[in-house]
Amino acid sequence: MRWSNSTVTKLNRLAASWPILLISIAAILSWRCYSYLVAPELRAEDGRHIFAYFYEHRRLAALIRFKSGYIPFLPNLLGFLAVRLPARATPYFLTIVPTFLTLAVLSVQRASAYRLFLASDAHRFCLCLGLALAHIGNHFTVCHTDYSIWNALLLLMLLSLLPMPRSWPRALPFGMILVVLCWSHPLSILALPPTLLWLWRDRGVLQRGGHALVAISQLTHVWFGTEPHRAAIAKGSEPLWSQLTALAGGVLNHLCRGVLRPTIFPWGPATAEFDYALAAVFIGMVLACALLPKEPLATRAFYAWVGYGWACPMTLIAFARAERGLQSVRYHYVSKAFAAIALCLVLLQILTFLVRRWSTRFTALGALPVLGTLLYFVAMNESVGGLSGYRLSDPENSRRVATFFSELAEAERIQGGHCNIRLSCHKGRGDWSFAIDTRRHCD
Repeated sequence: MRWSNSTVTKLNRLAASWPILLISIAAILSWRCYSYLVAPELRAEDGRHIFAYFYEHRRLAALIRFKSGYIPFLPNLLGFLAVRLPARATPYFLTIVPTFLTLAVLSVQRASAYRLFLASDAHRFCLCLGLALAHIGNHFTVCHTDYSIWNALLLLMLLSLLPMPRSWPRALPFGMILVVLCWSHPLSILALPPTLLWLWRDRGVLQRGGHALVAISQLTHVWFGTEPHRAAIAKGSEPLWSQLTALAGGVLNHLCRGVLRPTIFPWGPATAEFDYALAAVFIGMVLACALLPKEPLATRAFYAWVGYGWACPMTLIAFARAERGLQSVRYHYVSKAFAAIALCLVLLQILTFLVRRWSTRFTALGALPVLGTLLYFVAMNESVGGLSGYRLSDPENSRRVATFFSELAEAERIQGGHCNIRLSCHKGRGDWSFAIDTRRHCD
């Protein structure tokens, strides 16, 4: 049976639709983090610095809690809300809500507003699903409340590209979301360039006012919501030029070997020469795809922003953190995400060019570039241990957390509230124990 071009077009649209995308990404996240979602472990900061802190500090002032030199407003808000739920629901809230944030981040580029930069819905579908398939993070970056600041930064950098909506009912929540994201990561100033560009280009009073509010939030966050004197570059005893030279070498090493290599081509020899050569070739391909075809200016601006998103976050993180602390997955996360987006763009453009050149039935074969790109990401998954590849939760620690919250629920029932309660959750195998004590100064 031979299908008509109109039938093929409808099937392609159905395959790249919102429901298919959301179900696919949700399935990937659930597969990778299933053990954490069904039996929350509250690893590391989520137990000690999120749950325990907000259980004991319930006033609104707790929302501006400083942590490691900055205000992580989104984790603060989630912790503030979580301790007001029934005790047994709290660990699930602190695990599942960050997962929904990850789902939003991975799927946001499918929104029709991004047609300004990439007209094809199928290609934007591929960007989203490719980003979900890429091994750019771990369970912490998916379902961990404290680490949700990295998805907040990535979402801010993706949303800041968009113009402010034209109507109040849409502009108000959009602007508020951007403000919350600005106050959730110490490097939110990274999203300032497109905000200033839209502030200059937009002519509507509502749009300019919204972008001005976001720009002010980004600047005031640097001044009031961070402590720049705690950055590694401010603590060094060596001359500034020596520090900058060392940082430049370290940043180049992280961008080429820690970000690009594992994200775009995890095969081949593990040598510095190969990694730097691969990075040079890939950057050249991205530039060629952006400049050689007759692309609209907005599309070329999107390519430029993707390159900015790959290079600048890692550079600022190197200024803020000592070199020995830059090996953690979370510090590479945003740069890896933009590297994965760049890889999708390059593969889609090359495959689309080949299909159009060699086939007279492009409509019937229009899904091949998307399928080819996604198959490449699947192949990269196989090279790192399959689609899962994430650390499984510790069953014993999950059991101890569940026991703790069952005891907490019983204690709250006996006390008639959260005051006069002292409980501890002792974990093993390298995780952080936590405790609560509301016998004094109960908020």
